[in-house]
Amino acid sequence: MRAAVLGTSPDQCARIAQRLLRDASRPSGQEGREILRSLLFVAGAQNHPGNLEAIFNAFTAAPAAAAIESAFWGGLGDGLRQAGENLRTAFRTPQSPAAQRVATLLADALQTARSPGANAEARVEATRLLAYDDFASAGPVLGALLAPGEPQPLQLAAVRTLASFAPPEIGKILLAPWASYTPAVREEVLTALLARRERIGALLSALETKVVSAGQLSPARRTQILSNPDATIKKRAGQIFGQTSSNSRAAAVEKYRSSSGLTGDAGSGRKVFDNLCAACHRYAGRGVDLCPPLETIRGWARENIR
Repeated sequence: MRAAVLGTSPDQCARIAQRLLRDASRPSGQEGREILRSLLFVAGAQNHPGNLEAIFNAFTAAPAAAAIESAFWGGLGDGLRQAGENLRTAFRTPQSPAAQRVATLLADALQTARSPGANAEARVEATRLLAYDDFASAGPVLGALLAPGEPQPLQLAAVRTLASFAPPEIGKILLAPWASYTPAVREEVLTALLARRERIGALLSALETKVVSAGQLSPARRTQILSNPDATIKKRAGQIFGQTSSNSRAAAVEKYRSSSGLTGDAGSGRKVFDNLCAACHRYAGRGVDLCPPLETIRGWARENIR
């Protein structure tokens, strides 16, 4: 039934969304919110000014407006992005109630996201909402949320929101604080960079200038870059990763053999693990479960750890 409804015309989806908004018993439940969000996505992607105004009017009169606010703006915002628009530009008459409500909503989101004293969950939610603003307004705030000292959940939300925008400078913004990122944030940044071909160049430049160490990319990430269909990207990647390894495994083992006689330092080792190993391995609750956990080599002789 849901597929049949969503398969009708965008005008019909907009009308059904209005009826659902006026129904006090339906949209506040989980299933109702999901259906509403899907209907609003279709209507937003159509980007018809008359339908958008009518939907907004139904929302302001909705009995359960507070309970469905996140689903309402999220569904409409996702649809508008599909049409190349955002909440700020969709309502074209600045004096209209809809435009004023959106302006207040986004201003509050900007303020909450950059307020250290605000509730942590509220800051994350506000950061997600900024995906439906224009980049000129949201970009500087999102970039600032990547700074050292910001909570990891907030940094992750900022990376994902930044990744949803298209400007070419996104890659440089994401890479600027690379040295201060945790392994989880680095992985999210790599996902964002590798999702668009134009951002891969920024990553390759960072690798070439040693802002990003080649060892901080997992084998899976390297393969992903080396398999890119763009010949220029593939060539640059081959030169970068070719310079980071010896011509043979035996030569690499021999090069580092003398380190087996050094006295270990747990603090230094933890930093090395975070920078080079955590993208693939887990140890003591840190890192990623892509390769075997390093607890499995606890009893190995040093010369066997390669």
